[in-house]
Amino acid sequence: MNLQPDVELTTAFSGLAVDELATEWDAAVLVNRMIDPLVQSVSIEPLLEGVVSIRDEPPWRALEQLGFCGEENALSNFDNSCVARVIERRRGLPITLALVLIEVARARGEEAWGLNTPGHFLAYVNGQVIDPVRMSPLPITGDLPKASAVDVALRMLNNIKHVCMERRHPHSALVIIEHQRGIAAAINNQELHAGLHLEAGNCWFALNMPDLAREHFEMCVTLSPTGSELQRNVEMRLRLLGRAKPPTFH
Repeated sequence: MNLQPDVELTTAFSGLAVDELATEWDAAVLVNRMIDPLVQSVSIEPLLEGVVSIRDEPPWRALEQLGFCGEENALSNFDNSCVARVIERRRGLPITLALVLIEVARARGEEAWGLNTPGHFLAYVNGQVIDPVRMSPLPITGDLPKASAVDVALRMLNNIKHVCMERRHPHSALVIIEHQRGIAAAINNQELHAGLHLEAGNCWFALNMPDLAREHFEMCVTLSPTGSELQRNVEMRLRLLGRAKPPTFH
C-alpha cells in the first residue's frame, strides 16, 4: 500500500471526533475511503434484502447463513479493513464484521453497539455478546467497554498502520499517523499525541531522516507525563540517536 497525504481526510477524521452524531459506521467509511479514495459512502441496503429473507433469525445467525465469517491472516489483506469489500466478500476482521452486524441489527430496530475489548473486537446485540468472526454468542456477562466512533477509527487505523510497518512501508504509516493526530488534536488527548509522536519518530528514523525523528521524539518527551515509562523510552531513543552516524546519501 502506498498511501498519499490527504489533508481533507485528516480534517474529516478530526470532524468525526467532535461530532456527537457520528457513528461507528461513519468511522469505518472514512477508513475505507483512506484505502480506496473512490469510495465515498457505503450502504448496507443491498445486504438487508438477503437478511430479510431469513427475518426470523437473530441478525448474527442471519449473517452466518449468508456466509459472513473471518479468515486466516485477515489483517494482512486490506480488503478486510474496507467495509465495502467486507459486504461484497463476506469476509473481514473482527471489527469490520462486527460493524456490519451492528448496522444490520440497528436497521432491524434492534439494540446493538461495538465492544472495545482488547485483542478481539466484539459486538453487543439484543443483550448478547457476539463473536463476529464466528457470528455466534459468547457466554460473557458484566460491563464491557462500549466502543465510540473515535475508538473504532483509532483501532481500524492501528490495524492498517501495524501492517504497513510490518511490510516496511513507514511512509504509509506516517499518513495514518497524521489522521490519528487529527483525532488526538480534536479531542485534546495529550497522551495519544505523545504516543503518535513516538511512532512518527520511529517512522522517520526508518526512513533515514534522523533530524525529523529527533523532532518527534523531543515532542513526545514534552507531552509525556514526567517520569512515565513512555518518557523514559523516548529519552533512550534520543540518546541512541545522538550516537548514530548520519546517513550517507548517494
